[in-house]
Order: sequence, then structure tokens, then C-alpha cells
Amino acid sequence: FVALLSPIRSMYALIYPEQYAIATHAYSSNIPPIVLHLAGMATLSFIFFLTFSFFIFRKTTGQAGKNQEAYTGLEKTIKRKLTFPFYLIDPLKRKKPIGRFRNPVFITELRSKLFGKPKFILRGLALSIIISMCILLLVSTQYGDSLKADYVRMVAVIFQIAMIALLAPAVSSGSITNELTSGTFLLLRTSTISSITVVTGKLKAAFLYVMIFLVSSLPVFLALAYLESTSSYWRVGAWVGVLVIAAILFICAGLFFSSICTKTEVATALSYGFAALICVVTLGGITFSSQLTPYAQTVMLTLNPIVAALQITSDKMFADLPLIMNNPLWQNYLILTGILCIILTLFSAIRVHHIFRKRN
Repeated sequence: FVALLSPIRSMYALIYPEQYAIATHAYSSNIPPIVLHLAGMATLSFIFFLTFSFFIFRKTTGQAGKNQEAYTGLEKTIKRKLTFPFYLIDPLKRKKPIGRFRNPVFITELRSKLFGKPKFILRGLALSIIISMCILLLVSTQYGDSLKADYVRMVAVIFQIAMIALLAPAVSSGSITNELTSGTFLLLRTSTISSITVVTGKLKAAFLYVMIFLVSSLPVFLALAYLESTSSYWRVGAWVGVLVIAAILFICAGLFFSSICTKTEVATALSYGFAALICVVTLGGITFSSQLTPYAQTVMLTLNPIVAALQITSDKMFADLPLIMNNPLWQNYLILTGILCIILTLFSAIRVHHIFRKRN
């Protein structure tokens, strides 16, 4: 019953009822699965609506916000550290001057957007680790004694790529448009900061932000390393390479769309559209394999990070596809994605340079 809350599971039961009945031999209810799914969705929607209404209409306490002023006194410093022993990042502490050889845009992004909300980062990181471990436990419980290492690899890798595709576009899609709407670019034009410095600084800050959440992959990669033999440890490194290059690609795409759009909403929509094109639409190389030539199918699947990660998982996957440049598909993915990242970064820098020179 819990599994039927998933729309994918319910659609599978609707389209392939015989296979679903065989797969779930313990299911003995006479109620159709699609009815159970709709009833569950209606119940959850009603519960969420009641919760939403409760918090909207409840009376506010009217408490004033905390005064966040910079401090330098030793007594107050010791008091705060003793009061918050696990407060790793203190936004009220006086910041050090930016170094001569540091990117000022990168430091500003960290101070204002990234480390300015430490509680959100720590809670998001903890939630990502919990979800990651729960997925491994669910896979292990589902298959029981017949659990194979390939199942754990596939579920773990797909989860990490999905996290990147959902997080990276939102981080970078408002980098330039927010500066335009707030008028900060007028101040940047009066400084000696170049357009490439602005783009690389925002790119580094967004990448660091995504990498903090990808720390949740550590339990998964440790489990994958445990399942591998010593001679196959290169697979774990290849998975990390695919995840990192996919994160850079989505960040560069979000930064590019942010530079050509005037509104953050439009840039965010285009960024997620690009992520969907890369992760979902390119899977048409599998769905429409009969209508495509083997070479066209290979080119289409080369753009997909999920396919590249799955080929690393097993040498037998996509082994029938022709080789391009005599390289496996996942190696071509790393090369092609790296080229796309460079192109998108250059286009973003050119666009920012044009904005600097534009006179309103």
C-alpha cells in the first residue's frame, strides 16, 4: 500500500497489470491499485492543506528579530562559543580582509549567500545523508537475500545525479539576474573587476555550495567501495568524476542563462529545462532505439550522465553501441561535458562584459 503512493508504481500497475500481479504476489486486495493511489494522494493533500492552513491562520507571537551586530570583544566571543558549542560558522564574527590574490566576487558570494545561512546548510546536509542511507536500506530490504551489488550501485548513482540536477540549477540561475535587479552591477562597473573574474567567482561559489551537499555521497561511495574488489576501485573514482563534471555543467548552464535573461524566474526555468534535456530527453536514445541509427543513439546517450554512470557500473551495459574515438561512452561524456562547460563559461563572460559596457 505504501509503494502505491508512488505515481510510477501506480502507472506500472495500470499499464502492466499482469506483470504487477506477479511481482506483488502478496497483494490480495480487490481494490484496483490506481484507486488506492488516488485515495492516498487525496488523503495526503488534505493533511498537507490542513497543516498549511493551521500555520497560516495561527496568531503570531510578535517577537522582534535578533540584533546581529559585529563584535570584537573577547568576553562576548567566549560566551557565544560556550553557548553554541556546535555552531561551526558564526555570521556575526568580524570578517578578515579579502586577500590580494583571492577572487573578491567568490569571497563575497560565500559571505553573503553561502555561509550566511549555516543552519540551512547543516540541516540540508544532514537530510541528504539520511535520505541517502535510507535509499540503501530500502534497496537492501526490498531484495533481501537476493540483493545484488548492481542494484545498490544503480540506485545510489541515480540518486546522486538527481540531487545534482535538482540543486545546481537553482544555485546558479540567479547569480547575474539578482545583481541586475538589485543594482549591484552599477557598483561593479566602477571597479577594476573584470567580467571573467565575476563569472569565475560566482562559478566557484556555486560549485562549493553543491559540493557541500554532495558530501552526503560519502556513505554511498563507502558502500560502493565495500562492494567492489580491489582491482575495481577505479569505478568509484569514475563515478565521482561523472558527478563532479555533471555538477559543473549544470552550474555553468545556470550561470549562462542568468547572464542572458533579465528575470531570475526565466533563468531558473531555462536552467531546469536544460537539466531535463540532458537527464531525461537524451534517454530517448534508449526509448527510440529502433528509429535511430546506432551512431546517432550513441551520440544521444553520450550526453546523459545517468547512462555514463551506469556504464561505469557494469561493463556489459551499452556494450553493443559503437565506440566514438575508440573510447567508452562514459569517457566521451567526460570529454564532451568538459568542452560544454568551457563554452558556456566563455559565453557567460562575454555576456557579462557586454553588460559592463552597456550604457543605460
